[in-house]
Amino acid sequence: MSANVVIIMNDYTKMGGVEKVTSNLSKLFMSSNIKLFGIISLNQEFNEPKIQYPVEMPIFLMSIEEIQKFIQENKITHVIIQTQLLKETVEILKEIKELKVKKFPILHNTPYAYLNYFYEKNNLKGFLKYLKMILVTKQRSMYFFRKIVELSDKFLLVSKKAEIELKSILPIKFHNKISYIYNAQDIQKENNVNFNKENIIVYAGRLAYDKQVFKAIQLLEPILKNNSDWSVEILGDGPEREIIEKFIIDNNINNIFLRGSVDNVFEYLSRSKISFLYSLYEGLPTSMLEASICKNVLIGSSSKGGISDIIENNVNGFIVENDSDFVKKIESLIENDILNTNLRNGNSIVLKKFNNTRILESWEKLFI
Repeated sequence: MSANVVIIMNDYTKMGGVEKVTSNLSKLFMSSNIKLFGIISLNQEFNEPKIQYPVEMPIFLMSIEEIQKFIQENKITHVIIQTQLLKETVEILKEIKELKVKKFPILHNTPYAYLNYFYEKNNLKGFLKYLKMILVTKQRSMYFFRKIVELSDKFLLVSKKAEIELKSILPIKFHNKISYIYNAQDIQKENNVNFNKENIIVYAGRLAYDKQVFKAIQLLEPILKNNSDWSVEILGDGPEREIIEKFIIDNNINNIFLRGSVDNVFEYLSRSKISFLYSLYEGLPTSMLEASICKNVLIGSSSKGGISDIIENNVNGFIVENDSDFVKKIESLIENDILNTNLRNGNSIVLKKFNNTRILESWEKLFI
C-alpha cells in the first residue's frame, strides 16, 4: 500500500477516549500494510502520556502553522485529524488546503454535542451558558461543520447513528462526503480477558452531569437495598463525585463503591455481569465496547450518538427510554439469571461489526 499516513490530535498526553482510540488505531495500522509515519500532537500538557502508544511510533509536537511544511518534507499522502475542537480542525484543514493529500477528519462525538445544551439550566450560570449555546455556539458549530465537510475528502463519524445525525442537519449536497468507521479495538486486552462473573453492576466513565451517573445511582439505590447480594462499582472521577459520595453516606449504602480512575478497567468488567451508560449523549462509548468484549449485559439510554450502535435491544442488552424503564430492566436482569446469561452471550453477535479486520478494510478502501 502506497499510503503514508499521519494522525493529528490535540494532545497525546491526556487520558481520554480520543487518546485511547488513537492509540488503538495506530496499533492497528502498524500491524498492517498501512504505513503510519507518526502522530502530530498540537499540545503536551504532561511530560509523559497517560495512554500507552506503540514504542516504535514517532510522536511530533508542533503548531498548526508547522504542519504544512512537515507534510511536504515527509511526503505524507493521507492525514487523519482527530476532531474534538471544531475550530481547530477547520484551521488545520485550511493550513493544508493546497496540499495534494487526502484529508479525513474524524468526529468523536455526536454532532448534537456541539448544537444542543445538555447541562443544568436551573441556576444563573447554567442559564447563561444555555443562552450562549442557542444564540452563538450553535450557529458557529454549524458553520464549522460545513467548512470541515467542504475542506475534507471524507468527514468521518465513529458510529452509524452519528453519521445519520450529521446528514440530517447538513444539506444533501454534503452527504456523499460524510461516512463512518468504527473505532479500532485494543486487541491485546481483548485477548487477555479472564471471566469470573459476580453479581456486580459497573459504570466506567466521567462523573459529570451529562453522564447522569448520580441520577442512575439514585435509581439503583432501592434496587440494591432489596438485593444485598448485588453491588455497583463506579469507575472514574469528575465534578459529581462529591455529591455521589454524600448520597452514599447519607443513605447508609454499603454496596455502591466509588473506585476513582483505575488502570485495570478490564479486571472490573470481566468480574461484573451488567454495565450501564445513562448519558445524555455519546460518540461511540469505548467503555461499553469494552464491557461488551467482557460479555456484560449492556444498559444504555436512548440518547444522541452511538450507544445504539453497540446495544441491540434483546440481543446484548437494552436501550431504555426513561427512568422507570431503566429500573425495570435492571430488576429483570437481577431476577432472571437465564435472561442475564442469554444477553451476555449475545455480545458475540453484535461485536462482529466492530471486528478490527473489518475496520482495517474500511480504512484501506479510503486510502486507495
